[in-house]
Amino acid sequence: MLLDLVTDPDRFFDRELEEGGFLRPTAVVAALGVVTALSSLPLVDATIAALPEEAAAFAGIGYVFALVGGFVGAFVGWLLYSVVFLAIARVLFDGDGSFGRTLRASAWGFLPAIVTTAASGLVAYYVLQSVTFPTDPVQLQTFATGLQHRPPFLAVGVLGVFLSLAQAFVWTFGVRHSQGIELRDAAITVGIPVAVSILWQVYTLA
Repeated sequence: MLLDLVTDPDRFFDRELEEGGFLRPTAVVAALGVVTALSSLPLVDATIAALPEEAAAFAGIGYVFALVGGFVGAFVGWLLYSVVFLAIARVLFDGDGSFGRTLRASAWGFLPAIVTTAASGLVAYYVLQSVTFPTDPVQLQTFATGLQHRPPFLAVGVLGVFLSLAQAFVWTFGVRHSQGIELRDAAITVGIPVAVSILWQVYTLA
């Protein structure tokens, strides 16, 4: 059961990696892709609304890029994290799991990211209802920075940090079982890229 991922991750990954296939892990990443794509729409709407009339013809392209980019980006992230986990586990701790097992295990760590992304999209929709983007491109950077430091976005940023720790928890057990290494070694394997990600999030908040 999916509840085992939280209450008994050892049991979950032991069963999932032996009996499960790629369907459910792929569905998790696809769900993240859909949520990411949809969450980008409030920002695209606000940006297009601020464009001059002669640029309105390109609005459709903006939506396509946002939707396709958001969906595909989830799969790119899945691939990159899996490659990093595999490389660190093999080089530092003699992990012997296949790339396929690593892919299947790492997909489950994106469940918390679905929550973060959905919350970010909802906050963007709420905040952007009451603001107007500047038409002067020079002012966009300052305007975007000001938006990021509004309380709702800061709250989502803090939530993102905590949910990154939840991702690390899931990934640690996933790497342990997919690579056949000790729990401590799996925690280090996961901790390196996750620490980089959290530091970047904190830097963005600051």
